[in-house]
Amino acid sequence: MKVLIVSGSSGGHIFPAIALLEELNKRNNRGSCLLVIPRKKYSFGLGLQPSEVRYITFVRSTTKSVSLLAGSLWSLLKSFLESFFIIIEFKPQAVVGFGTITSVPVVFWAWLLRIKTIIHEQNVIPGRANMILARIVDVIAVSFPETAAYINDCRQRVELVGNPLRKNMRLIAKDKAFAFFGLNQGKFTILVVGGSQGSKRINLAILEALTGLDGASRIQVLHLGTGDDYAVLEKGYRSLGVDFRLFPFLKEMEYAYSASDLVICRAGATTIAELLYFHKPAIIIPYPYAYNHQMANAAIMESRGLARIIEDPKLDEGLLQICIQDMMNRPLDMSQLIAPQFDARQRLADTLLSL
Repeated sequence: MKVLIVSGSSGGHIFPAIALLEELNKRNNRGSCLLVIPRKKYSFGLGLQPSEVRYITFVRSTTKSVSLLAGSLWSLLKSFLESFFIIIEFKPQAVVGFGTITSVPVVFWAWLLRIKTIIHEQNVIPGRANMILARIVDVIAVSFPETAAYINDCRQRVELVGNPLRKNMRLIAKDKAFAFFGLNQGKFTILVVGGSQGSKRINLAILEALTGLDGASRIQVLHLGTGDDYAVLEKGYRSLGVDFRLFPFLKEMEYAYSASDLVICRAGATTIAELLYFHKPAIIIPYPYAYNHQMANAAIMESRGLARIIEDPKLDEGLLQICIQDMMNRPLDMSQLIAPQFDARQRLADTLLSL
């Protein structure tokens, strides 16, 4: 089956899309899948052959001014035209959209041309593009059962598959994970994942929270997504006498999760999927400006006893210190968790190939 996959530009959309492409390549001949993404500069590698990727005009979703709105409408028109010619040239038998406005023209043309269509929603609350496309696609694949309530009139076409993770995301033996970073396996390891959105508040709060923490000498930190705060963090951790490793970006995330005892993070859909896969307790600080998507994602984790939430406006060193101390002394019970993410790639691929 020839499959065209379309995604937005953020890692939260692209990584699940690539995970599906990897699974389909494993089952089919390489070259039977094509990924369509916005034409822009990416801060991370895709790990794909040039022939597996096509680019269309990036559409900025904005209404801040008439000129910006006019530019967005022109970009959207161009992306519709480009999408049409990509579909005509590639001749897919199915199209899979992973959200954002980039998916709209591609999935629309597929629907108009009677090509089988699926959309995948990574968050609990569907994005605007997927809410629009849900009315016309054959299958709505979701990561959480709670998502069906937001698309009630289309729920007969909803299938729970989970959020696909890339094939490199696998559990690593503890000794190998610690050896990779050169850290002490006997210490309590905190993984801080600030992410690209709003990491500065987390970066500063974690330094202040560790100051005066009871048992700080037993702690070591893996800190990812340092942003512009690398020098500040390096100086801060050294002054605290805490063993640490800093990474502006880390490709080998599977080693970081495998080594950690506690994760402090935002609540992006991919991060939530990774927490579930690796069975990691977390202190989640949802990014407050993402249409409430992250708060809804975090609330699901907290309701299942898998995480604790600190709302971004309430984030300070005192509250974060209390949460860290409590979770060191009384770890959350993750033993009952059977992660649906283990087979999300396979389940989504199975759903697609059964169309």
